[in-house]
Amino acid sequence: MPRLSPQIAIALACAAVAIHSTAAAAAPGIWRCGNSYSDAPCEGGQQIESQAPPSAEARRHRDEATRRDQAVAERLQRERLELDAQPRRAVVIGEPPRKAPAATGKGSGKTPARPKKPDGFTATYSDPAAKPPGKKKKSGK
Repeated sequence: MPRLSPQIAIALACAAVAIHSTAAAAAPGIWRCGNSYSDAPCEGGQQIESQAPPSAEARRHRDEATRRDQAVAERLQRERLELDAQPRRAVVIGEPPRKAPAATGKGSGKTPARPKKPDGFTATYSDPAAKPPGKKKKSGK
């Protein structure tokens, strides 16, 4: 490898310093001063590494994702508005009501089915003024 002359070495060193100082001036540090941020140092502040702006490809991906999200949001809004425009129906909780047995006419020969007794509790009414039923006595033979 050929040797560099001292003048070329000094010129390269000056160029490196100039590039470094230009880069430092182009990207000043960011300082966190309490709850705010500044481009100038402050007492008790911490210097934060600044991030380079996103590349063109990263911006394109971000913009595509934003467009997709907007399209989905618009579709969901249209669906919601369509559902809101429909008439409301009552909500049935539990079993649907049973169908009444078909009425039988005269001469059909069929008797209507008796309704089934409920499986659970049945309330009865008793008249408080009525006499309680007495005990039956067995005949003593």
